[in-house]
Order: sequence, then C-alpha cells, then structure tokens
Amino acid sequence: MPTPGFQGRRPFILTGRSTFGSNHLADGRRQKSNFVKTTNYLALVITGCLCLLVLTGCQNGGGNFSGSGGVIKTLGVYTTRAVSPELDLPGPAYLSQASFGFDETPAAVVIGYGTRGQQQLMTLEVTESATGRSLLSADFYASYGKVHMQPIPIRLSGDYTVRLLGDGRQWDACGFTVLRRDQEGQVRLPGAGEPTRYCQGINSISVKSREKDPLLFGGYDSRLVYQMLNAIAKDRHEKHAELFAQRFPGCVVIQCRLDQTGELTAQRIVANSMDDACGRALRETLQNRSPYPVWPEDLHRKLGADYRELTLTINFN
Repeated sequence: MPTPGFQGRRPFILTGRSTFGSNHLADGRRQKSNFVKTTNYLALVITGCLCLLVLTGCQNGGGNFSGSGGVIKTLGVYTTRAVSPELDLPGPAYLSQASFGFDETPAAVVIGYGTRGQQQLMTLEVTESATGRSLLSADFYASYGKVHMQPIPIRLSGDYTVRLLGDGRQWDACGFTVLRRDQEGQVRLPGAGEPTRYCQGINSISVKSREKDPLLFGGYDSRLVYQMLNAIAKDRHEKHAELFAQRFPGCVVIQCRLDQTGELTAQRIVANSMDDACGRALRETLQNRSPYPVWPEDLHRKLGADYRELTLTINFN
C-alpha cells in the first residue's frame, strides 16, 4: 500500500553515488585531454617550423640556406673540404667551408645549373686574391640536378677567389682562405716580385743522346716521351697535386741510362729551376714507370751497344 504523500511519485533512494562528484571528475578528464591535445598540437607546429627552417630557412634570394658549416648555396658556387668524387653526394651534403688548415684540401662545389635534357658549359677559375695570378681554369658541363665538385690544389697560404663563368658572364663567386707550411714547418706565402703567371702543366720532354745518327731512335723516342709524359701527368694528379701547384715556369734536366730491355738506371739531376722536392718527385716517377718499351732488334743491332746515355729536359710552362 502506497505511503501517504508519495502517491504517483518515484521514491528518492540514496545509492552512495554523488552526481556532483561524477560530473567534476568528467570535467577534469576532459580538461586533461584537451591540455594533452593542445600540447601535442603546439609541439607539432614547432617541429614543423624547425623542419621548414632547415629546408628553406635563412633564404638569400632563394639561392642559399644556412647549414652547420656556413651558407650552403642551392644556386652558384661555394667551397667545401675535398672528398672522394666517387661519393657523388647531393649538394647540401657538401657543407660550406671558407677556411682550410694545413692538411685540408679545398674544393669548389657548383650547383643549380643546366636544364632538363641540356647540359651547360661553364668554367671554374681560381685566382690569388692579392696577386690575381691564376691557379686553375677548368671547363666542365653542368648537368640538371647534379653537383660538380672540383678539388683545388693549393701550395701557398693566402686568400683566394673562385669565379663561376659561362655564356660570357660571371654567374657567381666566393672567397676562401688556406694555410700551408713547408717541410721545415714554416708557413708558405706567395713571394713578392716574382713572375705574374704560374705554369699550367708540363709542356714537353726533350730527349738527347750520344748516337752518331740522331734520327736512329727517332720513332722509339717519340713513344718513350709519350709514356714518360703520361706517367708524370698521372702522378702529378694523383700524388703531387699540391707539390706542383703555384709553380712558375721552369725545367728539370735529368741524365740517365736506358738499356735494351727498357730499364732506366743511373738517374742524376744536373739542372733544376723548380726545387729539390719537384726534382725528386719527377725522378721517382720516371723510375717507377720503368721498364719502357724494349728496343727493336734492328735498332739494337745498328747501335752496337746495350744501353744509351740520355739527357731528359722536362719543361713546365
């Protein structure tokens, strides 16, 4: 039987759960969830900004961005520390470097030239900033999407300028500084009052012998000179690039014996307008290339001897 006063009403039953407490707890959870979402969103925005800064940040006219080693260009020329060309790294992997220590070889990096399906002929030129003397002038073809890296052999301390030329204009330029020292540990500097032009390579090798007939070994000597020039050029590029850099025109004269089997012996430097280090390097190169071609039998018979006394004049121009 219904209790008087409660007819038609649902009785209030105390269950031990507080509606206020439940709502307060839910609000707290929602606030915490919103805080986490907001924090995550802000972190995502900051990360995105940092990534954008790395990829495109500090743009200078759309051509450069700042890297850990300095300004890395996306169009133009800059310098970096030389690495093996076989690595074939992308442009930004060659970190910009403008100062080079005693044991560091600089290299020029060219990026951003050439078009799809069309290479672009360009020239890299390196000069001493103080004297204007040219160290390097190298033509190359720039390919779209490819980086060109050119090591720069430097023998003397100083400031240098790299210029990128093509189509009758200068496309870009940059400067760098190098420190070098000699065998005694002294810093090497360009000399004052010296000639205005450095030699660009080996011009020739002349061969003189004591045969009565100077034409007897004419054809053989042409092949001999060809092989000697190739050996010197190879070693100069692979072993002695800095040793022969920034040299004024000169020559080294070597007397030696060449026997019928092509063996070169008894080398002796009799004149040298370069320096002792250059002379030793040339003598070692010629010796390491030995033996040279065997004499033809008819030449051996006509000469009537088993060896020739030769004087080799190696000219640098």
